[in-house]
Amino acid sequence: MKKLINVLWAIEKDLRVIASNTEALSDRKNLTDSIKKTRIKMLADGSLDVGKAEVQAPYVTNAQFSSQRKNPSA
Repeated sequence: MKKLINVLWAIEKDLRVIASNTEALSDRKNLTDSIKKTRIKMLADGSLDVGKAEVQAPYVTNAQFSSQRKNPSA
């Protein structure tokens, strides 16, 4: 019985990790989609000069992404 409880606890822990990773992937996809929509809008209204290097999408590290996800107002 004790082994069964340990196995069930391990399964629950794994499922929580999977759910957390799925949410993070979804958040990252939403962020990417938002950046793409903004760039398309800026291209359409002429406020984005595609000839300049600084218009490239910003590189976001995993740590920065995680902190933005935890505190969206930052």
